[in-house]
Amino acid sequence: ASPAALPASRAASSAEASAEEAPSGLRIGVTMREVREGSGEQAASGMLATVHYTVRLVGDGTLLEDTRNSGYGERDYGAPLSFRLGELSDRRILRALHLCALDMRVGGV
Repeated sequence: ASPAALPASRAASSAEASAEEAPSGLRIGVTMREVREGSGEQAASGMLATVHYTVRLVGDGTLLEDTRNSGYGERDYGAPLSFRLGELSDRRILRALHLCALDMRVGGV
């Protein structure tokens, strides 16, 4: 796949992906935890996603960002973030959010 495209789907069983260890010994990767599966439509590339998220350091859990307690640019303080799934050219959106939101269902947490 080209760098500007995401796979159509991630493995359905990957409710939680784990970080990997890089050759340097540093842990890298994205960990996504779905607390509760939604009952609505399944998210897919091209759909508009509206999400709250937190970003934490893998090692000590330091909170870097939480949409419920921040705001910047066009997003109001405490408002969820909206973006088009798979549209990687939008540099305001962390690429990892696309991977985390794909295959979730509307209403999921």
